[in-house]
Amino acid sequence: MDYVISAESPSCSIASQQDETGELNRTSNSFFTVKYSAYKHTEYYRLLEYSLQLSDNNACDILFEHTGGPAATDRYVRSLGLCNFAIAATEQQMHDDPQTCYENWSTPLEAAALLELLVTEQILTPTLREMILQNLINCKTGADRLPKPLSGTGAVIGHKTGTSNRDERGIFAGTNDLGFVILPDDTRYTIAVFIKDSAENPETNARIIADISETVYRYVHDEYRENDIRPGKKHVDKGAGIGFESDYFY
Repeated sequence: MDYVISAESPSCSIASQQDETGELNRTSNSFFTVKYSAYKHTEYYRLLEYSLQLSDNNACDILFEHTGGPAATDRYVRSLGLCNFAIAATEQQMHDDPQTCYENWSTPLEAAALLELLVTEQILTPTLREMILQNLINCKTGADRLPKPLSGTGAVIGHKTGTSNRDERGIFAGTNDLGFVILPDDTRYTIAVFIKDSAENPETNARIIADISETVYRYVHDEYRENDIRPGKKHVDKGAGIGFESDYFY
């Protein structure tokens, strides 16, 4: 298993409420300051909402039609400097042939690196970036995975799950969760946990992800305070990471 912790401590504060126009109500020093209410009822907004919040496979394939398909999407992500992944098949193709699932892959560290770029760099238009990040914060799936140990801590998490069907061998090709976490003191980290080829039940797989999430949260929460690594105190380079490898995680 791999997870990456970004130890950057940006100055930000997030609230997820919306006013009647759909514009987000946040403090002025938030990560997310761009209005997107004008896009709230567009096709793209709805497709992103279904795909990111509800993990809707049909919405994902419709978005592929807008991006030019898996190959074009793969080329774009590679243009960002990432390489340890492959986007080769649509959701429909994976549904028709479950073995095709293995043609779409990423290391956890590379997936976390992509999310880190989305959070910290201007790789998309501000409006599109805002829409994606807010949908990740509003994710409705996987509450028993990365978010579970963060309940009651005051942390904000935006995340995206991925889950395969169980195949004829009784194996789940993938049970995954990728997210960014912002603690109440504005410390932020990015984490990815991917479980590969598991014969466990869904509840056990979710508990594995939640346990790793709790370990990372405690590491960041406790270590930062022990070493007094806080905004204005000590700078830790963005992208500082810790990684593990196992036959069950890739």
